Amino acid sequence: IAEQYPGRLNDRLYRTLSRVLALSPEGEIRNFDLALKPAAPTSDKLHLQADFTRINLDPSAKIPGIKGLSGTAKIAGGQAAIQLDTHRASLTFAKLFRTPLPVTKATGDLLLDWNTETFTLSSRKLDVQNYDISTSTQLAMAFPPKGSPEIDLQTHFTQGDASQASRYLPVSIMHPHLIKWLDESIIAGTITQGAVLLKGPTRSFPFRDQAGVFDVTFDVENAHLKYQPDWPALTGVNAHLVFHNAGMAIQADTAFIQNSQARNITAYIEDYRPALLKIDGGVNTTVPDLLDFIDQSPLKKQIGAFFTGTTGQGDAQVTLDLDIPLKNMNNTQVAGNVTMGDARLENTEKKLVIDEIAGQIAFTHKTFSIDNLLAQFEGEALTVNAAPVARSGEKSTRLTLDTRLDIGKKLDEYGVQLGTYLEGGSNWSIDLFFPNTPSKKGSPQLEIVAKSDLFGLKVDLPEPFSKPNTQMLPMVLTGTLEPGKISYWHASLDQLLNAALAFRIHNNTPTIERGIIQFGAVEEVHLPEAKTLQITGKLTQIDLTPWMALQNQQPSGKSTRPPLDTEVDLQFDQLNANWAQLDKGRLQMRQTANGLITVIDSPQLQGEVQLSNTLGRLSPVTATLDFVDLNALLSTGQAGEKVTLKQLAPDMIPPLNLRIKTLQWSNAILNNVRLL
Repeated sequence: IAEQYPGRLNDRLYRTLSRVLALSPEGEIRNFDLALKPAAPTSDKLHLQADFTRINLDPSAKIPGIKGLSGTAKIAGGQAAIQLDTHRASLTFAKLFRTPLPVTKATGDLLLDWNTETFTLSSRKLDVQNYDISTSTQLAMAFPPKGSPEIDLQTHFTQGDASQASRYLPVSIMHPHLIKWLDESIIAGTITQGAVLLKGPTRSFPFRDQAGVFDVTFDVENAHLKYQPDWPALTGVNAHLVFHNAGMAIQADTAFIQNSQARNITAYIEDYRPALLKIDGGVNTTVPDLLDFIDQSPLKKQIGAFFTGTTGQGDAQVTLDLDIPLKNMNNTQVAGNVTMGDARLENTEKKLVIDEIAGQIAFTHKTFSIDNLLAQFEGEALTVNAAPVARSGEKSTRLTLDTRLDIGKKLDEYGVQLGTYLEGGSNWSIDLFFPNTPSKKGSPQLEIVAKSDLFGLKVDLPEPFSKPNTQMLPMVLTGTLEPGKISYWHASLDQLLNAALAFRIHNNTPTIERGIIQFGAVEEVHLPEAKTLQITGKLTQIDLTPWMALQNQQPSGKSTRPPLDTEVDLQFDQLNANWAQLDKGRLQMRQTANGLITVIDSPQLQGEVQLSNTLGRLSPVTATLDFVDLNALLSTGQAGEKVTLKQLAPDMIPPLNLRIKTLQWSNAILNNVRLL
């Protein structure tokens, strides 16, 4: 028309038609009615009316692409009025949305005006529906000859599918990782209502300079939000979402994490570039659900080891702050706390029950801390503290337990039968050290330091272990525990002894692999290479009589052979055994299949003695001795009184088979003596 009637159309209309032609229009025109009025004013020279069907326009930098547009158009007075009646179409916003937006139905009006230098496009009401959402829009756009187009768009929408929400968001202004997060995080839900406000120069979008406004707000019900792959999802979410300019905010009124109700959940992104998602909120939960939450989240790496195999009762509250860099979610920053009021934890395998737990555990993605958490452990008050520390050059967490322990009872529970000889309890302070990250040096996962003065504990064993409950005797235990590996422990008991032990734990029962117990004040002891238990050092006095009496209390015929070969090498100032006394000597013992071999070197007796594995006061004694001073042996050792052979009761002498090279008796010296 423009070419056929040059000068008949005004320049603005000509430019408008030229723009349309540049979009490669396709489609069908029906009921075409055209009237040219050369004498009419410039703006009213052209009158046109037509029906159009399945019109296609390619997208441009300023105008969206259209496929399948149908309706009626009227051109008169410098304006084009379009009434839409479209089914099954699509809109393509090349620089805004990543894929064409489907349209199942579009009705409403559009008005194009070219009466001024600024071309305008407006709509009083434009209703668009598809399978995901229904919208109603008011629109006003201005296209000046120079400069950026201006837009004023207001849209209301209802009945949307929340899982498809990201396809209607302006991805051109969003970080790619935010787009990915929106695609993957919103699993399900219903958008009940919402609105879009877009106002300002389009080239300033998304209006970081506040030159315009971009707001998308909507309410969602029963949504499923997988906000971070490693954390349990939020379900049953009722929330209000706001996308404002270059940021995003979510406020959840109702939500659930697993079986627990979440509270005050907020999530926001200050700016899409870079995309840093911040989430904070709380959860009202139960202890069983809390244990499940810990097991199903990254908290398992920090505090999960404490709760393995543990069940619980009571209520708990969790607060959680997450900073999630969407570019690399593995670098998520975590801060929060767990609060319990009257909780109970029980581990049947470890035989642990902790009641009346009250306090707070604070945690981050690297460590955790506790400030005076209170509880009851086996009827005794328990105080728990935890703090980050440096340990062996590594960042670790120290967990401190302060309580009163009945050691005899605990040892019996773990298969170490000493409860008969231990009565009462004492205060213990136990430090557990956990590396915050797996060690590159292969150091143990758990290190333990336990200290007590043993005040209140009575030890009903012969010397040197006998102790009244009023005596303080400082004891320190240090060791390591790592599943499936040998544990190494060190023990010191005041100036009395030091010990080092290596053992395995199987079915909750410790088995010693090798070890050493050294009497006397020494700075350190070293584990033997062989699988033996070494007992060494120096004692002022060794009194075997009460130990033999204690042995006689054991069931008759019970073997005393320990599960681990034992080697004894002790120096003594005095050794007493029933009626015999030895001075300033050395006692060596080693276990064999046939019995206990004892080597004695003292001024009163020198040689080798063999005892059976069914040790008792009257157990058979076989010996090969180099020298025996019977005069010196016949002393009680307590008052220095001499004992004659006539005074020895028959039950004081065990069955004997002795070979003596030199025997000194009274004033006589006998050689090569055999005594049966």
